[in-house]
Amino acid sequence: NNQPLYVIDGIPYQNNTPTQPAGIYNGNALPDGGDNISQLNTDDIESISTLKGAGATALYGAQGQNGVVLITTKKGRAGAITVDYSINYNMDKMAYGPELQYTYGQTSPGANYSWSTTKGSYQDPRDKFFVTGNTLTNSVSLRGGSGTATSYLSYSNTHANNIYPHSDYNKNTVTLRQSNNYFNGRLTADANVIFAQQNYQNPLSPGLYNNPITGLYLFPRGLNFQQYKDTFEVFNPAKNYSLQNWWNINWISNPTGGGGDDNQQNPFWILQRDVFTQKTGKVYGALNLKYKLSDAFSIQVRGNLDKDMRTIESKLSSGTQ
Repeated sequence: NNQPLYVIDGIPYQNNTPTQPAGIYNGNALPDGGDNISQLNTDDIESISTLKGAGATALYGAQGQNGVVLITTKKGRAGAITVDYSINYNMDKMAYGPELQYTYGQTSPGANYSWSTTKGSYQDPRDKFFVTGNTLTNSVSLRGGSGTATSYLSYSNTHANNIYPHSDYNKNTVTLRQSNNYFNGRLTADANVIFAQQNYQNPLSPGLYNNPITGLYLFPRGLNFQQYKDTFEVFNPAKNYSLQNWWNINWISNPTGGGGDDNQQNPFWILQRDVFTQKTGKVYGALNLKYKLSDAFSIQVRGNLDKDMRTIESKLSSGTQ
């Protein structure tokens, strides 16, 4: 792919991504899996610089052919312990969407599309679907130390709600960095440990299947969208449990087969009864040992452990097309 190489405190950081969505049905209805670099706590970053072209390739070989992003993280400082706290809050609203027509109604009763020859003024259902999203991030860090040992410890939590309902994201990150000097400063040991956990419910899925947006956009003009928002499921006596309620899926009049199609379903059914969850755990540990042989020469050894654990689960309730 065209990913740059990320280098954190001198050590390459694997920014692996899972298989990405493809096709109109989006592979197996998997959303974008994200990447590993998003699991860092941005408040832990001291500085960022980039390398491009021959310079990146000369230092890092083929891994650097798409450029290198050099990240330096914060470390402890000699002196009394200091505490830093930051809070960030964002509100999000839908900025724009595709231009859709609301002048012509449903082509004919039961038709999937809206190309009738009769003009009218029909309501845009997007106003009843999208909500105000919000993101809250809290971060706290402690740093301090002496002339021979410094410590840095931080914790960060990010919680976000999307601009469509029943979709949320939560991330926790703990970072510990310890630096020590031995033998009158000739040996320096620098260790960095990161623990991160992300939970994401109902990230937006591209493609057609299991995507709430297609049902929203294709909803026939002239029908009552609020009706299917308030009652996204109906009880089915033949099966003795509730099933999806959508304008072209009628489990009441046709209890053995509801009809409908799979490229548009009730958006609120998808988000509440076809729940998709993605959980990611991250363990990253790095150690840098540097020994000063003389004023002109030193030897350095670096290594790291980088483990990423992903659990992806999709639950499709009976009544889903």
